Amino acid sequence: MYTRFDRRNLYVTYDVTPQLKAGNNAIGVLLGNGWYNHQSTAVWNFHNAPWRARPAFCFDLRITYTDGSEEVIKSGNDWKTALSPVVFNSIYTAEHYDARLEQPGWATVKFNDAQWKPVIARQAPSNNIVAQAMHPVENVETIPAASIRQFNDTTWLYDLGRTISGVSKIKVSGPAGTIIRLKHSEDLDKSGRADLANIIVHYRPKDDTDPFQTDIFILGEKERRPSCRASTTKDFNTWK
Repeated sequence: MYTRFDRRNLYVTYDVTPQLKAGNNAIGVLLGNGWYNHQSTAVWNFHNAPWRARPAFCFDLRITYTDGSEEVIKSGNDWKTALSPVVFNSIYTAEHYDARLEQPGWATVKFNDAQWKPVIARQAPSNNIVAQAMHPVENVETIPAASIRQFNDTTWLYDLGRTISGVSKIKVSGPAGTIIRLKHSEDLDKSGRADLANIIVHYRPKDDTDPFQTDIFILGEKERRPSCRASTTKDFNTWK
């Protein structure tokens, strides 16, 4: 969650017991910019925050064995890193995902990471690292589209019938390199198209490469099921 990152950093705890498998296990982490490294320009000038820097990561895996003994596995200089299919992400604008850059199995034991680079260690943004104390974001409801309208061969409108906070689920197929855009709005204009006028006034774009509240998904070689942070699609999960 958002905080004054040069004064306080929050950490979250997960129970990963259900994800463990007999034998060897691998840990994979995908970092996003979040509030810490705000990309898009807006009226609040978060992109000029004094703490802003590339995303960083620190990890402890605490293991309790059946005999009661404990062990802690920590992230360190022996970890490796690589770029991901998420080529851009921003709180205000959305996520750009290029499926052509996917590395199948990257978070599995058998993956060959010989081409990956060593991580670069650095200090935490602050020395005050505390547990994040708030209700978790959870999937509470699946919402189908109340109506679907096709404007032309490339433009569809999925109206949920209400304003929500959620994650879209779409299933798509097509030639590699095909670009899909999911524009998220709270209103419709007179022609019935998605209208961002009531909220885009806070955004100050430098050019048209980072459209407001628009996820961009570029298809890869195989059919994928992308999940984006918010949209108006036929199958929709809401989160709290």
